[in-house]
Amino acid sequence: ILLSSELLSIKSKESGKSHVEGGWRNMRSASDGKVDVLPATGCKVVAVTATILVSPVMLFIPNNEFLCRLTVTAAATLIVARVSPSVNDSLKNETLLFIGDISYSLYLAHWPIIVFFRYIHHTDQLLFTDCLIVAQLSLLVAYLSYKTIEKYFVRENFSTTLVLVSLLFLSSIMMMNCPNGSFVLSEEQVIRSSVIEVMGEKLERTTFEANCFAFRYQDYRPKVVTSSMLQQAQVANERFLLYWPDHAPYSSPDPLVDKHFRSKSITVWLTAYHKNSGNSSIAVFGNSFAHRSFRAIVDAFGQRIKEIRLIANPGCPPFIGSIFTEIPEVECDSVLNASVELIEEMKPDIIFIIFRPSHPINSPIVDLSKDDQLNNIQHTIDRISAVTKRIILEYPLPVNIHRSYTPFLLERFRDANVSFDDVKIDYSVFWNEMKHIFKRMDNIKCSNCDRIYPHKIFCDFKICRVFDPENLYSFFDKDTHYNDYAMKCFQKVYSEIIQENYANGVIG
Repeated sequence: ILLSSELLSIKSKESGKSHVEGGWRNMRSASDGKVDVLPATGCKVVAVTATILVSPVMLFIPNNEFLCRLTVTAAATLIVARVSPSVNDSLKNETLLFIGDISYSLYLAHWPIIVFFRYIHHTDQLLFTDCLIVAQLSLLVAYLSYKTIEKYFVRENFSTTLVLVSLLFLSSIMMMNCPNGSFVLSEEQVIRSSVIEVMGEKLERTTFEANCFAFRYQDYRPKVVTSSMLQQAQVANERFLLYWPDHAPYSSPDPLVDKHFRSKSITVWLTAYHKNSGNSSIAVFGNSFAHRSFRAIVDAFGQRIKEIRLIANPGCPPFIGSIFTEIPEVECDSVLNASVELIEEMKPDIIFIIFRPSHPINSPIVDLSKDDQLNNIQHTIDRISAVTKRIILEYPLPVNIHRSYTPFLLERFRDANVSFDDVKIDYSVFWNEMKHIFKRMDNIKCSNCDRIYPHKIFCDFKICRVFDPENLYSFFDKDTHYNDYAMKCFQKVYSEIIQENYANGVIG
């Protein structure tokens, strides 16, 4: 980008200045009365426009971008209008001239450096010490760029610059399209990694990995199936069969779990607790589906985490009064009451409610105004709403409790004539099973709730996809839980809703 911009500025090389350097120094000459930056009429237009833009009305617009524009416009007005000798003299300051000289390079350099630091720290708000490092690096890179690139290309002719920029452009295209090399992971990372490596080579990114929000628009059946594709998919899917996340070895002791569960001899099967140096407290509440999403939520928050806690019990929907009829011996009542009491004491900034529904919470609705299941949900939400800033309600995902799709896929790999036409969930089946719980959740009264619909990643209005057709990777584990590969996109969903709440000042 920098080189292309310099190419456009070559025409001004006769002055011996870059376009930025010359622009600022001409502005200084204007302050000495030697050059008119704008004709008198132009100055009046700028002054009137600036007066409108910086008017007090701007202060009532709830958008920080307008306030930034106000500041910049006010500063530009002072410079253009040349309001007083003292302002004019200030433009001769050598420090300002130096900043003017490197300003274009600084403009190009600072944002990539900020993004890099945010990326490595998994945060959108850098610490003050990191901000100082970013500022120093930006100035250093801008100065080096100005001295070694800007000045060099100002002196070069147009043809030389055009040839070099073209070569750099072509090399950039080649680098963007060349295959990625393999890399080494620690044993712990291999267990948790969502990057699947087969035979020492990392597979090329599929549409699902590159842009999972558009994944549902592609055909659920593979365009081509090769023997090498089947071999790689078999290795990956066999790993999905065996892996179940265990958060306990990496968790810190949890005093609230001790207080609300162990001291009362209440067994809760799926818990985890992490602390960090951030400023947000998070709770993840649900059944085994919440347990499965926990790592994706941790990664989505990154360094923003002050503490994050998982409270989940297999089968139990996270609403007081709910039961789990598929396995009658699973005790939900005491676990759910203790869980809500723990959340009330914790007072998290944000809580994620994630679950797979089962009878009776997704049973047909007779009269919504007298519906016991909705009353259970509303009662629980009311209690949690009183102690948290935000509740994220995740609507249920497409599953088929009568078929485990990863073993089903592996069976298909062994068939002589591989067909994937029936490796899917019909949307009508999914909707008939889930429409009642969707309606109940739609009717929850909650002013501080956000609703997310991750089923839209996989479903159009005909079918719900259960595997990636470009590499034949299943989205499930050995049963009905979504696996690491699917969680790549879940993390993006969580990151998006988290970022939205930070941007709106709801949490922070």
